[in-house]
Amino acid sequence: AVALILAIHLDNGKFNVARVTTFGQPKVTNFEGADSLAHLNIERIVMPRDVVPLVPPFDPFDFKRIDIYWHAGKEIILLKGTEYSIIEGADAMLRATKFTQQLLSEENITNHQMRHYLKAVNMKVPTATLVAYENDFNLFNLLGDI
Repeated sequence: AVALILAIHLDNGKFNVARVTTFGQPKVTNFEGADSLAHLNIERIVMPRDVVPLVPPFDPFDFKRIDIYWHAGKEIILLKGTEYSIIEGADAMLRATKFTQQLLSEENITNHQMRHYLKAVNMKVPTATLVAYENDFNLFNLLGDI
């Protein structure tokens, strides 16, 4: 989060920000703020079971709060083995919404540790495989299986 906030300040100060790469970054801005950062090359590397990139959570039933937190840039999801996916925008928000329907465990905290990120990245070098992210989120099934 600090890296992105620093990049925002540098960009506002007219410094050339070539790229911003974060690991396990929580949301730090809203939709309008994320849209204003579209000119920056932002990559957010995440583990599928890391809870931190998903906070603050999005509550699809909270229609009164229009000013919701939103991620900027591309989300690179480090999947098992050599696989990874890239998503952004609404797809990333849908991933977060599905994730919050699952029970949290200690795994969600340990997956935020840098050693897990480094291990996942090292497994992908040099033969990383880009795969489509499969999101089976069902908008009509927000409360779980009915």
